[in-house]
Amino acid sequence: MQKIIDKKSVKTKEKKYLTKELKQNIGICLTMFLLLMVVLFSFYPGILTTDGNNQWEQVITNNITNNHPFFSTFFWWVLAQVWAKPTCLIVFQIALLSVIWTYICSTLRKDNNCYIKQILYTIIMCFIPIIFMYTVTAWKDIIYSYMLLLLSLMFYIGIKKDFKYSYMNLFIINICLVWIMNYRYNGIIAVGLSIITFLTIFIIKKIGWKKILIFTGMFISIFFVCKIPEKIMLKPIVNSSSNDIMLWITASLVKDDKIDNSEDLAILNEIYPIEKMKEEYNPYVVNPMTFSKYYNRDIYEKYNKNVKEILIKYSLKHPLTIVKHYLKSDNLLIGLKFGDGYVYIFDFDSWETKYSGDFNVKTKPILNAGYKFYLYLVNISTKIKVLNHFYLPAYPLYLSIIGIIIYARKRKDKRYFLAILPMIYNTISLAPINVAQDLRYAYINYLTLLLFVIPLFLFTKKQKYKVDERINNLPKNPKTLVIIPAYNESGSIEKVVNNVYSQNIENLDVVVVNDGSTDNTLEKASNTKAIVLDLSSNLGIGGAVQAGYLYAYKNNYDIAIQIDGDGQHNPLYINKMIKMMKDEHINMVIGSRFVEKTSYKQTFMRMLGININGVIIKMFTGKKIYDTTSGYRAVDKTIIEKFVQTYPYDYPEPITNMQMILQGKTIKEIPVEMNQRTTGVSSISPLKSINYMVKVILSLFINGFRENYK
Repeated sequence: MQKIIDKKSVKTKEKKYLTKELKQNIGICLTMFLLLMVVLFSFYPGILTTDGNNQWEQVITNNITNNHPFFSTFFWWVLAQVWAKPTCLIVFQIALLSVIWTYICSTLRKDNNCYIKQILYTIIMCFIPIIFMYTVTAWKDIIYSYMLLLLSLMFYIGIKKDFKYSYMNLFIINICLVWIMNYRYNGIIAVGLSIITFLTIFIIKKIGWKKILIFTGMFISIFFVCKIPEKIMLKPIVNSSSNDIMLWITASLVKDDKIDNSEDLAILNEIYPIEKMKEEYNPYVVNPMTFSKYYNRDIYEKYNKNVKEILIKYSLKHPLTIVKHYLKSDNLLIGLKFGDGYVYIFDFDSWETKYSGDFNVKTKPILNAGYKFYLYLVNISTKIKVLNHFYLPAYPLYLSIIGIIIYARKRKDKRYFLAILPMIYNTISLAPINVAQDLRYAYINYLTLLLFVIPLFLFTKKQKYKVDERINNLPKNPKTLVIIPAYNESGSIEKVVNNVYSQNIENLDVVVVNDGSTDNTLEKASNTKAIVLDLSSNLGIGGAVQAGYLYAYKNNYDIAIQIDGDGQHNPLYINKMIKMMKDEHINMVIGSRFVEKTSYKQTFMRMLGININGVIIKMFTGKKIYDTTSGYRAVDKTIIEKFVQTYPYDYPEPITNMQMILQGKTIKEIPVEMNQRTTGVSSISPLKSINYMVKVILSLFINGFRENYK
């Protein structure tokens, strides 16, 4: 009877979870869809550029040519059979992006309950100009980029250790692949590289030959089905774009006077007058040459083979000229500053101008207020110089690569790098033929960064660090050493040592580390029961404390407790620290001034530094440390071993706190009342506060990345 009840209970919970999951997915999907529909109403019937108007004319006239990839125009034609307005494509784009984004959120939410964060992030994304403007623009590049984004998600899903591709996953992958290779001419390169990558994943994950064969069969079947309309409806035209590109590259050699053969020059001069070629050649964009009145295409067809031979011959003789050309023509893809030929971020001229002809579409906003608002956002992002530079696709490309490398190392699985390969493959496919600095060509870079890489960090759980297998099992009366670093503490050192011994703690010793003091600290310390280590020179706080830990390690102490020699640390808490370590098996106990409100006063700059340190530590570890600079600490034998091996010389407490958490140690803070310094010289003067803050922050970042991602 009990088993039946349990089963019903489990089923009920599962049902509730699924219902909740479905509601969350609907919430995210509707949020993005409705917000982007507002954008559409603001730019109704959608933004149609020169290319968009050309394709729409083909759709309305049923005269589909290969001026653009057939499938991109044909798909628009299919949608137009349902709704004979150009808006049909825009609505589909909005719906497709909403569904893909929901799929991403749903996948990442399985690793972390972050629905509210996902909703907020969705809202923010809908007000990013590069997202909302491109979503309502009729460009073939838009859906092409959406499919690359979905492909990234498929890579990510397959890489996860606990996942094996379902037949539905294989179907989605093949839809993406066939769509990408048919939607833009360069897509075939990205698809070829993706297929090789997927087959590699299948083999590594031992997916089985059955699924590999099914995957291959799906791809071939979908590919040929998509080719059927092309055979029926396509009306081919002469497409000489490859000739244009070849002549353009050849012009780079002409510009630098690298072609010295008179016969070769004569051939080129017939196609395009040499002096005009030099004048109109622009390495950033092919258009000045393509649309030049001096360019004779008919003559080019006659000498097509000759131009190929000229290009190959002189490219081999002058490779640096070709390299220089590609560095500029590919500035869109790899550059971090605008080139002279940068053309479009948003194609304002196309959609704000009324073209001649019955089939061209001009933007006529339904929501005038929305139109003004969104244009305001666009203008801010394009007119402000700093923001404007982020419209170079190289920025999101590099940021995505860096981000995914960090994520992969954090997850201890380098294969996660494969998740951004669709973006990289698109970049590779564009590199040989990048004829203009149109941002839309590399739109996937922004989608990958904003809708995939950043969400990976925001919506997946922080890495759980492996807890040290050596559990702290302390004896009943642990052998304890109190380490007191002292530099010119003659006024307080005797009192500090005597106060520690007055606690009457069994099995406890004190070691004073005289850090090259110039006063009589050594003499004063020697008058007490404490063990005294006399350093011949001043090593700083880190060196002095490490010397104490070395003594503790060599003499087999179970616990080492660090206190300052200036009397700030009240020894009343030592026994409490030891008891906590024994009872709760804690590796480190920190005496904290801020975990609870105390009477201790700190300067503004010191307090600011402590809080910033805490934020950084939490960012890397997920654990909040309130008093990051407290030198009042108790550690067990496992940490003593660590500190003997390596210990920061400058301001070591925040750094070692973070290191120990990342290495699986358990740390707990207890509230303590501390005394204000009355004698001696502080190691951190007010004049050093800013330097201290900067130095520690940088050290935390360096150590955080090193420990977290090594």
